[in-house]
Amino acid sequence: MNSKDQLRKHIRSLRRQLTPSQQQHASEGLVNQLRAHDVYQQSESIALYLANDGEISVQPLAEYAWQQGKKLYLPVLNANTGVSLIFKRWLPDSEFEPNRFRIPEPVTNETIEAQALDLVCFPLVAFDTQGGRLGMGGGFYDRTFSFTLEESCATPILWGMAHECQEVEIVPKEDWDIPLSSIITDQRWYEVKN
Repeated sequence: MNSKDQLRKHIRSLRRQLTPSQQQHASEGLVNQLRAHDVYQQSESIALYLANDGEISVQPLAEYAWQQGKKLYLPVLNANTGVSLIFKRWLPDSEFEPNRFRIPEPVTNETIEAQALDLVCFPLVAFDTQGGRLGMGGGFYDRTFSFTLEESCATPILWGMAHECQEVEIVPKEDWDIPLSSIITDQRWYEVKN
């Protein structure tokens, strides 16, 4: 087992130990920071996620965003590639079906290209204050947003979401890791200097 696998296992265990009350409090803290931010306010098309495996929930942000008339999308496994994501529209009354990882995905034909999103909020397993991030290990977000490494594009803005307890001293970085502009926890906002 390599150091990334060990780190992933340890941090996933930590976040799963959070009580429902701690999870709810953390989610509210996160969402209060997000919805006050200029980037969120100016974004029309936003990709969120459904919390799973102890991830910090952005559900209250979704409810707030729907009230504001923003268009929300969820990541869905790309059936054509099997290793990247597409984004499907998420509405309050969306129907879902589980993917191969048992993560619910919206049942709709309404999609948006990754390049057309204004803001993408995605979960992290671990992060460091230099912008290092560790996901679940599948590389889906890295493949999907690899275009951000090749061109200087202003959108989408990429934000990582985590519990404060997921911060570690250092996350090993790879050449293909997609940089984030910020990492936001229930307690702090980490601006990343890329």
